[in-house]
Amino acid sequence: MSEMGTQRAHSSDNTDWNRGMAEIEQAAAALRREEPGLEPESPGYEPKAELHTARSVWILIAVIWVSVASAVSCAIGAALLVFG
Repeated sequence: MSEMGTQRAHSSDNTDWNRGMAEIEQAAAALRREEPGLEPESPGYEPKAELHTARSVWILIAVIWVSVASAVSCAIGAALLVFG
């Protein structure tokens, strides 16, 4: 590719990037106007309380253990049917 073609491609990429950034900034400004309560530093901002329930890791271990035991028992049963 010639140097002139490379400059045009770079210029085109830069123009697209600038256009994209401008669109993002316009969309962000419109969102700030329409929903000012979404800004964390705004006076009307109230963080929503999220309830995090601590699930025991033992439940996960039990589910994995039962799944593995089921798979192994099915494999043994299939082997016995085929070779038994």
